[in-house]
Amino acid sequence: MKTNNFKVEYKNTQLISILSQSMAGKMNMASVKLFGLFICALCKVQTINLCKLATAFETPTKSGSVLRRI
Repeated sequence: MKTNNFKVEYKNTQLISILSQSMAGKMNMASVKLFGLFICALCKVQTINLCKLATAFETPTKSGSVLRRI
């Protein structure tokens, strides 16, 4: 069985493009990106603890800023 080892950036961009198509006119792009990053972080951490989720976001911003954004 072949497994795909994609980078997180690729997964985010693919998820964001799908979400932006399905949420067209309902959410702005910043909200769509936050939602995509949130989903990836939730899968990575597998918890609802917002502090842990903020540190799992694949962005260069500080976790405190991400926590406020959430």
